[in-house]
Amino acid sequence: MAIQETQTRQGRNLRTRTIAATFSVTGLYIVVEMLRLPMPEPLEYISFAPVVYMTFGTLLKPLRAFIICSIGAVLAQLINGLIDGSAVYLIAYLPGAFVARGLSTLFISSLNKSLVRGKQRSWKSARALETLILVIGILWEVTGYALIGIPYFMYVWGYDFYVALGWYLAILIDLIFVPVAVDVIAILRRHFQVEYLDGLLFKEND
Repeated sequence: MAIQETQTRQGRNLRTRTIAATFSVTGLYIVVEMLRLPMPEPLEYISFAPVVYMTFGTLLKPLRAFIICSIGAVLAQLINGLIDGSAVYLIAYLPGAFVARGLSTLFISSLNKSLVRGKQRSWKSARALETLILVIGILWEVTGYALIGIPYFMYVWGYDFYVALGWYLAILIDLIFVPVAVDVIAILRRHFQVEYLDGLLFKEND
């Protein structure tokens, strides 16, 4: 009986820790997403959110990374839209954030799990693959935003296809964050002496 109670208590503590860690990491994503630097047209702003979702996509398991970054991206977009007066566009911006950044994180994490995590690869080969996966993630981010945004701005606001396409191609500037994310991932691994963060944050085996 005592053993069962101990196991129940441990299970409850683990669930509490998991929930707290999920909220904390999601909050971090939201804060970083909201830190935006104004940019000239065709960009409105640039944020450091790609560094965060690429980092979480690499260091966390797929479902967990997807939940954290999709919720974080949508909530940050909602808050920013209400603050900066772009709420009228939220009908496109919210699903765009989910499809672009939430799914990008899922793709990054899934590819990492399939090609890198737990595989017998040299350090150089693993890092090269991870970098390529991050580039693919950014390309999906651009595609995801465009798939939602271009039809919206064409059919709701009457913009020309090529004008809208130009806006979304400008998001390719996020590729500059790939080497930044690679460095952040390396720093976290070196600092915490782990390859992945699931065990550290959620007491789960990598």
